[in-house]
Amino acid sequence: MAYIEKRKRKKGIVYIAYIRLKGYPAEVRSFDKYSEAVVWAEEREHQIKNGIPVEGKSDPGDMELGAATDKFIQSATDKSKNTVNDYRFAQTQLLHYFGEKKLLSQITTPDVSQFIAKRMGQDGVGPSKIRAELTLIRLVYQKASEWGINLRSPEEAIPRPKHRRKSREDELDRVIKPDEMGALLNETKNRPNNLYWFLLFLLYTGMRPSEAAALHWKRLPAQEERELIRKRKHVGYVDIERGGFSRVGTKTETRFVPAHPRALEILSQVDTNGMYVFIPDRKEQPDRPYTFFRRTFETSRTKTRIDGNSIRQDIDFYSFRHTARSRMAACGVQDSAAEMIIGHADKEMQRTYTHYDDEGLIAEISKINYPWLSILP
Repeated sequence: MAYIEKRKRKKGIVYIAYIRLKGYPAEVRSFDKYSEAVVWAEEREHQIKNGIPVEGKSDPGDMELGAATDKFIQSATDKSKNTVNDYRFAQTQLLHYFGEKKLLSQITTPDVSQFIAKRMGQDGVGPSKIRAELTLIRLVYQKASEWGINLRSPEEAIPRPKHRRKSREDELDRVIKPDEMGALLNETKNRPNNLYWFLLFLLYTGMRPSEAAALHWKRLPAQEERELIRKRKHVGYVDIERGGFSRVGTKTETRFVPAHPRALEILSQVDTNGMYVFIPDRKEQPDRPYTFFRRTFETSRTKTRIDGNSIRQDIDFYSFRHTARSRMAACGVQDSAAEMIIGHADKEMQRTYTHYDDEGLIAEISKINYPWLSILP
């Protein structure tokens, strides 16, 4: 039953509403007005008797979305830091749309469809982020079954958005044009922190930005190297004896990257005295080491002009990797060798029957040239 109790307090009269029903925990709430207490007590009693979920209250077979996503992310101890960060970003979007107090049982398939429409239409989000957010929903509902919450995931029947195949023009936009490259590098020459040498190094090696930024001068002691591998960190290092860079890798297995003669010239110019080639030593290596250069790079890109006009602002660090791979093709580097150098996992059959020793890879990468560039300031 529900009843109201009137009490006198220092600040005036307060009305205490009680809900006591057999088989349910008692609920108490205070109000300044008698009418508000009556309305709440009647509505709450009706909800309890009819089994209607209420925001902020969940039965043992249900859970609030905020609590469920938090509990799932906290349990993902076997995932990398990057994966957990992706979960956190997806969680933020879900809670912003559905609300933290929304119960898992209240989220329906039409709700998720509307969420996708809003993200793709109003927010302009691409398919990859949508798929990540749908994946989090699915994983949370799967994990919830271990907590005694047996609910079907509302995203099950929704097809995943597909990537739009890029046109040839879109793909060419990832390649830096000669005039853009010259102007941008010229702008970075007087910048601090080795940015100029770092960008050139990307052009002559085709490394991923984090692979190049995390490059060590020499191989780490065995125990320290094993610890980094356990944490899924980068352990690539300058290997003069082999004529390149060993144990380079982030997304794929580690590989040997041959050194272009220009890359060796670049190494002689960089200004660092620590264990990293391009960035200063840190107590904890970042997941994306190239972010050390991000602010300086964005400033340089903004200030770069060609005939008084700004260059494209969508040029990023990965544009240098795309440019290096395109230049390999233009300069006659064999596709099988190029795939090995940049660390792509496709064309497996071609790689199975095509073998290069270190000297062969060095000969191939040495074909790369940028006639319009003079690397020394």
